[in-house]
Amino acid sequence: MILEGDPGGIFNLANELSRTPRADVVDTLYRLAIARGVVGAPLNYGWFLTREGRHREALAQFTAAHEAGDPLAPFHLGETYWTMGRHRDAVTWLEQAGFREGVALRLARSYRALGDAAKAERVLLEAKDRDAEAAVELVTSSGVLARPAAIALLERHLERGAVDVLIPLAELYSRGGDTATEIRLLRRSVEEGEPNAAHNLGLALWRAGRLREGRMLLKEAAARGDRLSQDLLRRIHGERRAQLRRLKREAKRARGAI
Repeated sequence: MILEGDPGGIFNLANELSRTPRADVVDTLYRLAIARGVVGAPLNYGWFLTREGRHREALAQFTAAHEAGDPLAPFHLGETYWTMGRHRDAVTWLEQAGFREGVALRLARSYRALGDAAKAERVLLEAKDRDAEAAVELVTSSGVLARPAAIALLERHLERGAVDVLIPLAELYSRGGDTATEIRLLRRSVEEGEPNAAHNLGLALWRAGRLREGRMLLKEAAARGDRLSQDLLRRIHGERRAQLRRLKREAKRARGAI
């Protein structure tokens, strides 16, 4: 009966199923909701299509959402064009998106891809105090902020709960020689489940001479499929084997000299 008399129910069911493997069912439900004029259906269908990698189809839905007056549509049009590498189109729409988290980062990267580094930097500078992603991008992609200013900026975002600044903030402390703070921040990044956190903490501990704990974390990360940790462990094993061979050669020469 939902299919015949409850357009809102169709839409809600599509949203519920949109993260399940039943893509064919979800597709049909969203189309039914759109045909019945459910507000928000084109935008949500567009989201679903982007997750499926169907970007061209998503553009059509986001365009329909924009024509219907959906204020979120410009951002999603810009983001989809950005994902597709169509940076001029991305800029056109992202400039209309207003302030939303993620706009400045994508807009800056599109400007940079188009060869306009000055505009990219200006966008990030304008957004750095209100958008943690923009702050991280500014700190990691340019030298416009001195290290103390960059640390202060990321610390402010961390105080507001932006845990995605933890790893770049730890790197800034590392560059200044503050290993204790670096390790403290990286431990928190592991607790927060940040990507590559275990690798970064394991590497920091290894460099600090805490070899057992560092290697344990790297092995755990490698076992979970972390390619950086896998590569680093191979490099460490290779260096240890080379060191053992060198020690054996030196011991052999020493015995020959007696």
